[in-house]
Amino acid sequence: MVDRLHSEPFLSKYYAVSRATVRQALHALRGTGLIRKEKGRGAFVNRTSSARGFSSGQGGCRGRTDSPRRDVESTVLRACVERLPDWAADVLQLGRGAEE
Repeated sequence: MVDRLHSEPFLSKYYAVSRATVRQALHALRGTGLIRKEKGRGAFVNRTSSARGFSSGQGGCRGRTDSPRRDVESTVLRACVERLPDWAADVLQLGRGAEE
């Protein structure tokens, strides 16, 4: 099973955020080794990687990418429990209809 992420425009529309925000999130995930980007093909989940250098808490996450001058920080704008879309449940290897 290939775990290809949706396109930047799709993620931007789905999560009601700008494409710049999506790009920043994908860059942070790539910096931790959780995803890889392939030119012309998209972004893919790295099954064998583990997150490094990031800590998360109730209000968001902080961390460092591999670049020495790139701090990454997030702020939670809304927190709730919702049904995961089927594609997200598949990527996270949860049963369809799971809540996270």
